[in-house]
Amino acid sequence: AHAAKKSTVDEMPPPELPEHFHITDRWGHLKLFELEEDIVGCPHPGKRAAVTCSNIRGQIAHGRVTGEEYMVSTCEDGEFTVAANFEKFHGGAKVLGTVDAIKTELVTRGPVVSASFTPTRHFVDDANNSSALKPSRAGSRHPMLIIGWKRTADGEAWLLQNLGPFIPRAAVPVGFSRLRIEDEVLAPASDFGDVYWKPGPYFHHDMSRSAGWRGGSGVKMAMTDGQMKQLAATFPQGLLAAGRAETRIELCNAKKIAESRTARLDEIFYDGVWKVSFKWISD
Repeated sequence: AHAAKKSTVDEMPPPELPEHFHITDRWGHLKLFELEEDIVGCPHPGKRAAVTCSNIRGQIAHGRVTGEEYMVSTCEDGEFTVAANFEKFHGGAKVLGTVDAIKTELVTRGPVVSASFTPTRHFVDDANNSSALKPSRAGSRHPMLIIGWKRTADGEAWLLQNLGPFIPRAAVPVGFSRLRIEDEVLAPASDFGDVYWKPGPYFHHDMSRSAGWRGGSGVKMAMTDGQMKQLAATFPQGLLAAGRAETRIELCNAKKIAESRTARLDEIFYDGVWKVSFKWISD
């Protein structure tokens, strides 16, 4: 059994929370539906919801669609709870105890998981919900990803991410306080800023003062002798050979390594200071 580290979030909501919100309203680059087959088919909704939540938050931290969609891509034997997943991989689980806390987390950090959601047989059998839920979970906990909320004719409703294998995968609305949805809502403690979301090799450079450095067709960096030695060590075959072969390298912001982009060496020159330019490789 896993004794999850949980911290309770008790923070003031922003001055104004919107009447409706979907995580793609703020982070338009997110891809929510490209799930690996073994995660889609995993018989444990807790594992599936936690892994998907973490990887969508990875896309938020990375600022782009991640190339490595899942840090955990196998469905382990036995039940794997949301809290246990967040503890094992992401520094613990934050407990969101109020509607405003849940909304604030969604708006500021991304999706969360209702670990307590308990659908009834009637809810599971509804044609609008059947593709999103496992029939065997009717009457028992069925953890689901919350990705926003909206106002309906019947009041406010949470939007649950449909992780089923069928298309279209429209979000599933569930009214506030219904089906135990708010009894245990969790978020990973990690902000995912220290996670590599692309394969290496890696070169770290402080880009914190260069807003938008991943834009355009590439980037140019001024480097010290020590940084040039570090760059050279990244390419055992040598810098010239790496440039000719257009060898891939992942440039990372040293202050937030999740913020990275795949590149190749373009030019190296020296005019009293080493200057190295890289061209982006489409990803």
